[in-house]
Amino acid sequence: MQERNLFSGRRGMVLVPLIFCFVLALQGQTRTIQGGDGIVLAAPPVTAVHAITDDYHGTKIEDPYRWLEDAKSPETRAWIDAETSTHRAICRR
Repeated sequence: MQERNLFSGRRGMVLVPLIFCFVLALQGQTRTIQGGDGIVLAAPPVTAVHAITDDYHGTKIEDPYRWLEDAKSPETRAWIDAETSTHRAICRR
């Protein structure tokens, strides 16, 4: 079964900047997590769900986060960068 890469070629040249702007817009929202002792932390980035289902001899297995396995994908890199930014902000406290 061949998977199509949504971010290849000209389509990627258009989608990658749009996704980057979307991630930045999400970062701009004021989402927080209330911790103990009055600690307020930024919420981690929202993780997209792209359900992929494999069929192993009649048993269907869903992997909603398989897209994160492609470390070279612009979408995955944007998620990793957002996650790293959140982590660093928490560790600076």
